[in-house]
Amino acid sequence: MPASIEIDEELYSRLAEAAAREGKDVHAYANEIIRVQLRELERAYQIVSAFDDIARSYGE
Repeated sequence: MPASIEIDEELYSRLAEAAAREGKDVHAYANEIIRVQLRELERAYQIVSAFDDIARSYGE
């Protein structure tokens, strides 16, 4: 089961406003944003790993 996260009132308020503008449930909207951010983080990790591989190949 996924772990819960806690956010402060200000962030929740901003999230609720954005969800309302999109016509979405605030929790579904938060999950969507988290999934997008995790995919971007994973991609950034892949890029850094590729650069590390390149740097190691020059060092050999």
